[in-house]
Amino acid sequence: MMLDKWLQNPADVIAGINLYAEHGTDPILFYALQIDPNELLVQRMVTELTSVLQAGNGKRTEPEAVKQAREQWRAKYKRCSHLHAQLRHLATDGERLQHAMEILSTMDEVEQLWDLIDTWEATGQLPKPAKSPEAVRTFEGWDQARLIKEKLLVASYISNQKKKISTGAKSAKQLQEWQAKLEHKLAEYETLKKLTA
Repeated sequence: MMLDKWLQNPADVIAGINLYAEHGTDPILFYALQIDPNELLVQRMVTELTSVLQAGNGKRTEPEAVKQAREQWRAKYKRCSHLHAQLRHLATDGERLQHAMEILSTMDEVEQLWDLIDTWEATGQLPKPAKSPEAVRTFEGWDQARLIKEKLLVASYISNQKKKISTGAKSAKQLQEWQAKLEHKLAEYETLKKLTA
């Protein structure tokens, strides 16, 4: 049933609730309608569906990125489910670890896709792209004492970061972030080493 046809004669409340599930924006109203569709709630539903219809025939068109994200997360989630089912049947700890790490990294990707979809549904806009990795500083114009001090600070940071990585991360995504920061600081340390030699 089309939204405009139902609004001409909103007597079928069940059909209206189904249309509200598709076009409505208030999850609390939708929940309340499912429990007890009284006159006041039905009137609010009719008012909101009317404004939705006037705003653009009921539904925004999704960008291609959101459509692809919906397809990708289903496939990735299915893959994780398959790997999880196999996990208990694997013979060695190494195989189980490999499957577990693949599940973690794939679920991180699924979470990113969910975030994209949720942001689109909540705001009607795609999320802003992630920041690009930091560039290695050049240390131009720094005096020798400041360079030595910075070299010691970076060495301390590297040591702490290696300890953090060795204790383990909560997710594969977090581990990747930590390793990227470590590589960035190692590059800075090499630059500082050359400058203070």
